[in-house]
Amino acid sequence: MKKIDNTFFLSSILFLFGVYIAYSRGSNFSDGDSYSVINAFLSLLNEGNYSPSRGAYGHPIPETIIGFLAYNFGTRISNVFCFILFFISIIILYKAFLRNNQNNINLFVILVLSNSFLFLENTNSIDYPIALFFLSMGFYFLKN
Repeated sequence: MKKIDNTFFLSSILFLFGVYIAYSRGSNFSDGDSYSVINAFLSLLNEGNYSPSRGAYGHPIPETIIGFLAYNFGTRISNVFCFILFFISIIILYKAFLRNNQNNINLFVILVLSNSFLFLENTNSIDYPIALFFLSMGFYFLKN
């Protein structure tokens, strides 16, 4: 029987805990940004014009993705989607910059997720994890 790597086990537990928190939060947003992001999509859907989520500026792609998910599947699913993108992004960033040292990836994930602000903020329907995902993909393809 193969011994389970403790860091992989801990990062898996943190991932499942993050998904649980994201799902449990439902529509209990921690700040007004999440509500504004979804409202930007609803404005586009109902009125046919784009109204940025942050007054003078907005991010149409994440607002559309999150709004679509929240509108069609509920805010619980959009929260989980954002957390999963955040989790995938930190793995991709690790692989982009430290591809020669792949044995410590679970330790890196644990270190990032041990920051309670990053962990909890990314269990919410917000555009930052989507931006981080596109950024990490860009770095990954640039480095490879």
